[in-house]
Amino acid sequence: MKPLLPVDEQKKNDILEHACVRNVFCVVTNRSNGSWESAKSKFIRADDSPERMFIEAVDAASDRALCYLSGELVGVSFRRGHRKSLFSTTVLGTTSVESDGELLNVVELEWPSELHELQRRAYQRAVPIGRHVSVRFWEGGVSNRRQAEHEGHGILNGTLVDLSAGGMRILSMDVAPDTFEEGDVIGFSFRPRSRGETIVIEGVFRHFQLTSDGIASMGIQFIGLECSEHGRDLLGTLAGVVSEYHRELGRRKKSQVAYRVVNQ
Repeated sequence: MKPLLPVDEQKKNDILEHACVRNVFCVVTNRSNGSWESAKSKFIRADDSPERMFIEAVDAASDRALCYLSGELVGVSFRRGHRKSLFSTTVLGTTSVESDGELLNVVELEWPSELHELQRRAYQRAVPIGRHVSVRFWEGGVSNRRQAEHEGHGILNGTLVDLSAGGMRILSMDVAPDTFEEGDVIGFSFRPRSRGETIVIEGVFRHFQLTSDGIASMGIQFIGLECSEHGRDLLGTLAGVVSEYHRELGRRKKSQVAYRVVNQ
């Protein structure tokens, strides 16, 4: 079974209508001024138009107003049981609607043509047991790779510590506390399977700390993968790798238990 599954038209509409009726919280992502931004909003029940939907025009985490341009592409994701639903759509504008007797400022979105679902287990961090996964990375995201390769110290090197569909952690001797700032977009290239494909992806720098050995530990968040077909393909690949890592951990634990039983 593929880790990232498209749903059929009827099921898609049922899921989205249910989210709107229940005012389900969602995460909205967009690319702005060369960087990725995310905000927490919620679906708003306003009318039953099949051509549009609404989300509250306020970031639930910070109370800041959400300002998107008409025609801008955004990605939206939300939880549904043990799954995460995600889609991309176009901003139609901002307006005010009445919902449950209250007038709300909302962002109007085009009703999405596709909806995909992913097991939330894919967002649980997994460790590449028994394998060393080298990571090459550079400032500026995927589009800046060629320029970084032509600079003397443009490409940095590290090792994958753990991975999920939502991000990863790497260790690196090439990074200092002031190398990156929170929110910086970084491009990455790594091959998480010994005989698998090389993943080229970008993420947002979130945190830095030094290990007891003095090695830099970097926390990276993947944002905006739901915004494009290529991004969704990457998300499916990541989910497959994470599932493989989890299975390997399960096999190792069973082997250790069996070994202890035999040698008691």
